Amino acid sequence: MSREKILETIRVALPPPVELPSIGDIGVTFDDKTATFAQMLEVVGGTSQTVSSLDEVERILREESGSGSKRLSFCPGLPSEGVEPDAGRLGHDYADVDLVVLEGVFGVAENAAVWVPAQAVDHPASLVLSQHLAIVIRASELVDNMHQAYARIGADGALPHYGVFVAGPSKTADIEQSLVIGAHGARSLRVFIVGDA
Repeated sequence: MSREKILETIRVALPPPVELPSIGDIGVTFDDKTATFAQMLEVVGGTSQTVSSLDEVERILREESGSGSKRLSFCPGLPSEGVEPDAGRLGHDYADVDLVVLEGVFGVAENAAVWVPAQAVDHPASLVLSQHLAIVIRASELVDNMHQAYARIGADGALPHYGVFVAGPSKTADIEQSLVIGAHGARSLRVFIVGDA
């Protein structure tokens, strides 16, 4: 039997096309997205703190930083200390950075993931090679679920060339099913949720 004969037989036997169903917004929703996000972040090994402004974030970070610590900030309004952003930096140059601070675009309440596009940092390695990671998001930028999250990515018609959902610090449980935090990336993740005035 020839290739064309086989394909024609398949075409004849195909069922008639059917329209795809409209699924709408099928994800779970929450009455209090901020509280749910904080609870889920704790479950995945991170911490959160609701603050009123970036000034409060800066005060907290200053109080907690040790002398000589290196803080690299990509968040407008929060300064770096001991190291400055540099687009020419190589990935391995982040190994001695104590804390990377960045601004997340939005957070997802159902799993405490924060969307971080390429333009939020000068190199993707900064997310995994620094010792600690702090992300600032606005409470108004929390969505309920991943369906809503994916709808926001590229909603303006331009998909980013790189982006990642960050959910908690680095962790693995591959070996003997024993959870290890900070095995191959940041040892801690703290999310500052800036409340809406």
